[in-house]
Amino acid sequence: MATHYIDKDGSNTYPYDTWAKAATSFWSFMSSYTYTAPDDSTIIYISHNTPDASTGYSGYNYIDLKHNTSPYINGLRIISVTEKSNPPTYQKGTVNQVYINDVTNTNTILTLYGYIRFIGVKIRVPMIRISTLASNQPGPYLLDCDIYITNPYRNLSHNGAICTDSSGYSFNSVIDHCNMYLDLTVSTNTVGVLFNWYYVASSLHVRNTKLVSMNTITSGSLVRGNGIRPVLFTNCDFSAATGFTSVINTGDYAPSIALFNNCTFPSSITRVNYPSNILPYAYYLFTNCGNDYNPIDMDLHTGQGRVTSSTNIYRVGGSSAFGVNYSWNILTNLSTYGSQLAFPLRTPWMSTVVSAGDKIATLYVTSDTVELSDFIVALEIEHQTVSNSPLKTITSSFMSTSKLTETIYETDNSSSWYGTGPTFYYKKKIQVAFTVSDAGDISWRACIHKKGISASAYFFIDPAIVIEDA
Repeated sequence: MATHYIDKDGSNTYPYDTWAKAATSFWSFMSSYTYTAPDDSTIIYISHNTPDASTGYSGYNYIDLKHNTSPYINGLRIISVTEKSNPPTYQKGTVNQVYINDVTNTNTILTLYGYIRFIGVKIRVPMIRISTLASNQPGPYLLDCDIYITNPYRNLSHNGAICTDSSGYSFNSVIDHCNMYLDLTVSTNTVGVLFNWYYVASSLHVRNTKLVSMNTITSGSLVRGNGIRPVLFTNCDFSAATGFTSVINTGDYAPSIALFNNCTFPSSITRVNYPSNILPYAYYLFTNCGNDYNPIDMDLHTGQGRVTSSTNIYRVGGSSAFGVNYSWNILTNLSTYGSQLAFPLRTPWMSTVVSAGDKIATLYVTSDTVELSDFIVALEIEHQTVSNSPLKTITSSFMSTSKLTETIYETDNSSSWYGTGPTFYYKKKIQVAFTVSDAGDISWRACIHKKGISASAYFFIDPAIVIEDA
C-alpha cells in the first residue's frame, strides 16, 4: 500500500510519503501522477485547510485521475484530514482542495477513471466526468464531499454537471452524503442536466445528497441517460432545483430505469415529461417523494402510462396502510410502439402470504367511461406450483379455468367506492384461479391493455386483492 500526503506547508518532495515531504497542492501532486495507475490500496491524505493552486488548473485539457488496477477492492482513496494529524484524523475540507479555475473553456473537466474515492473533499470544478476503463470495474465514489459546479455546458453527450465518459463504462458509481452547488459564475453558462448518464453501460446511485443552491438555470431535466442500467436516487433533496422543468425528459436521451425513493423536488417541476417518442421499456418509479413522509406514496411512469397512488378515491374496506385508505389511479399513453397486448401498462408487483392449496384471487376495478372487460385488464399471479422448488409460475386471468365459481370478469355489485368526482359507473371484479404447492409468498400485478385512458375516465384499481380457497 502506498500512502501520500498533501499539505500547504510541505516541501513538495516526491514521492510525498510524509507530511514534511507533502505536495503543496492537489495539482502539484497530480503533476506526478496524471495518467498513472496507482496500486489498489493507495491513500492520499490532504489537509482540510490546504487550498489547491491559487488559480487552479486551466487550459484546453482534461484532468484525468485514473485507477485501473485489479481486483478493485480498496481503490484509490483521497481523504480530507485534520492538518498534519498523525495518525491522520478525518476532517471535512474547508477550502477548495480540488480546484479548476477555468469557467469559460468547455473542455476543462475533472475526469475520474475507475474506483476512485473522494472522502470529505471540497471540489470546485467546471464539471465532473466519471468513467471506468474495464467492464468489471466499479466506478468512482464521492462521500461527504462539497461539490461546486461552475460551467457544466457541453455538447449533447456531455451536457451535465456530473456525467459519464463518451466511451468505456461507468458501473456502480456512487455519490453519497454530498452537498452540491451550481455556482455558474459566467452569465452565459447554463446547465441542461444535473446528472447525465448517457452511455449504455452506466449505472449510478445517488443517496443522502442535497442540491444546496443554484444561481443560474434556464431549463432542463435533473436526470438524463441513454443506457440499460438503472439510476437510483435515495433520500435526496432537490427542492432547490426550481429552474429545472422536469426530473426526467423522456425524449431520445432518457434512462431506461430510474428509481427515486424518499426524495424531494420543487412543486414547480414535472416529474416525467412525456414526448410522443417515449420508449416502451422506460420505467421510472417515485416512492415517498412528497413533502411529507408517506409510506404509501407511489408514482410509476412507464412507456405505456402511469400508475399513481390516490388517498382521495378508494374502495371502502379495500387497501389501507398505517390507517390510510388508498387506491391506484391508471392513465395510459397513446403509444405507437408495438401492440398494446405486447406492451401493457403493468402495475408494480404486490405480495402476500397464503396457505397451500387451490385458490381464487379477486381484483376490484372501477371506471366512469371505460367499459371494463378481460381484454382491458388482466390479473397475473406469480406462485409456486412445484413443492420445494425455487421456481414460480405466472397464471393470468386471460387463461380460462373451470375452477372458478363465477365468471372471470363480472359486475361488482357488492363494493362501495369513496371519492368526489367519479360516478363509479362501471364496477368490476377480475378473478383468477391458481394452485399453491407450499405455503408462502405469492405476488400479483394488473396489466392494462387499453390505450388512451385519460384522467377523465376515473380508472382506479384497489391494490388489495382478496384470496379465497377454491
